[in-house]
Amino acid sequence: MKNRYYYLFILFLVGVTTISKAQDSQCMTACWRDTLLHDTSVHPIWSPDSSKFLINKQDTAGVYQIYLGYKGSTKPLICISYKDTTGNCCGILRRWHQRNKLQVHWHPSGKWVICVVEREWYNELTYTPYSLLLTFLECGWKTDMWACTPTGDHWYQLEPTISAQGNGVVGPVFTPDGKRAAWAQEQDSSKTTDVFGLWYMMRSDFVDTGATGPAFIKTTNINPPGSRWIEPGNFSPDGKYLMISSDIGMTNAQGQDQFVLNINTLHTFNLTNSPKIWDEHGFFSPDGHKIIFMSSYPYKSDTNSNKTTSIKTEFMLIDAVYPDSVMTLNPCDSVYYPGLEQLTHFCVPGYPEYAKPTNGIAAAGFWSHDGSKFYGQDLISGYLYDNWIVVFNGSCGNAVTGINEVQQTASDITVYPNPVGGQTLNVKFKNVQEGKASIKIVDVTGREVIPQFTTDHSTFTIDTGNLTPGIYFVQVIMPQGSNVVKFIKQ
Repeated sequence: MKNRYYYLFILFLVGVTTISKAQDSQCMTACWRDTLLHDTSVHPIWSPDSSKFLINKQDTAGVYQIYLGYKGSTKPLICISYKDTTGNCCGILRRWHQRNKLQVHWHPSGKWVICVVEREWYNELTYTPYSLLLTFLECGWKTDMWACTPTGDHWYQLEPTISAQGNGVVGPVFTPDGKRAAWAQEQDSSKTTDVFGLWYMMRSDFVDTGATGPAFIKTTNINPPGSRWIEPGNFSPDGKYLMISSDIGMTNAQGQDQFVLNINTLHTFNLTNSPKIWDEHGFFSPDGHKIIFMSSYPYKSDTNSNKTTSIKTEFMLIDAVYPDSVMTLNPCDSVYYPGLEQLTHFCVPGYPEYAKPTNGIAAAGFWSHDGSKFYGQDLISGYLYDNWIVVFNGSCGNAVTGINEVQQTASDITVYPNPVGGQTLNVKFKNVQEGKASIKIVDVTGREVIPQFTTDHSTFTIDTGNLTPGIYFVQVIMPQGSNVVKFIKQ
C-alpha cells in the first residue's frame, strides 16, 4: 500500500516564521515564489463564511477526531466526532470513538462537514504497527465517506452501497457550487501488477434530502480508459474540469502524470507526460490558470527518485492547460510542463527547508482564496508532516485583482446569503465614509459580469439572476481602501 500523503489543508495559518527569500530562475513565469514560511501552529480548516473552523488531530488515545472552534472565541474546542449520535451509533467491533476520521473539509455550502471514517470492521494486517495503519487509513484504505452537521449531532454515510464493493475511498472533492462531487474508489489491491491497486473515479450529484440528510445520487463511473490508479485533486473554478493523478497509458503507476479531466465528456489532457517521473497531487489555483503539484522532476536523473521506497519530490508550479486547448512547450525543457517552476528544495542540502534525505518530500496542499499563497506539507516520517506556506510575489493564482481577497465576513463588508441560490445578493458596509463606493462584480478571470456602479448606502442588493453557477467576486473601492469579497452563485 502506497502512502499518498493525502491530507486536507487549510486556507488560513497562524504563527509562521520567515525562512527564505525568492529564488532566481531564467525561466520565471508571471508569478514566482517570494517567500517560504515554516508553520508550527495547529491547522484550522475555516468554514466558507469564516465564522468557525475545524481541527483534525489525534485524541489522547491516538485516534484522529474532529474538533470545532468559533472565530474570536476563547472557549475550548469541541470534539464533534467522539460521541455516538444520530447516524453513527453505535458500533460493536469498533466503537465510533475508536474510529479515525480523516480527510476533513467543509462542503462549499458550509452546512456540512465532509470526511472519511475508518470502518467498524475490516481484516487488519497482522502485527501492523499503529503508525503504519494510520498511514494506510490516510490513503483511504478501509474508509467510507461521511457527512455530519457542524455540531456533530447528526451523521450520514454518503456511499454505503459503493464502498461495500471496494477497499476504500479518497475524496470526495466538490465543485465550487457544491452540487457535484468526485472521488476515487478502490476496487482491488490484490494484483501485484498494479502497484497501488485498482481504483475508479466516480462522480455523483450531491443533494440535501431534508429530513433524511445529504446524499449522493446519480453516481457514475467516470474512470478514463486505460487508468488503473487514479485520485482526484480539485475542480476548476467553473466546475467542468477535475485535476487527477493517474497512470493512463503507463505500465507502472509510479510514473503517474497530472491530467485534466472533463467530467462531462471524459476527455483528458496529459499535462506532464513523463512516465518515468512521479507527478501527483495537482491543485488548480483559484482562477484556474495555475497548478501546483508534487513531482520528482528535479531529480529525473536519479532513476530511483520515482520509486515508493526512495521517492524524492518537490512542489512545482505549472500553467494550466485544458482538454482541446493548444499545448505549448516550456522553453526551458524539451518535454511538456508549460511554465514550470520549482517552489521548494526539501531534498537539497543547504536550503532552509531541507530535511534529512531519508524523508522530507513534498506531499500535498491547497491555495489561499486570493491565490497569493500555497499551503503545503512535506512528509518527514511515516504519517508525520511538516507545514509550509509558499508566498508568491502577488496574487499569482488569481487574475481578478492585485488586491488580496478578504474573508466574506470582513470587518468592513459582508455579503449574504453565500452561496446565493436565488437572484438577490445582499451587500452590507460596516462603515461608509463620506463619498460613494464603487462596486463591480467580476468572475474568476477578472471579466466584469455586472457593470461598475456607485452607491453611498450602507446596505443594498445586487441582482445575480443572470449569472451562471460559479465563483464570483464583489470588488469594492472606498475612500478608506479596497476589498475583494468572494461569493458563490448556485
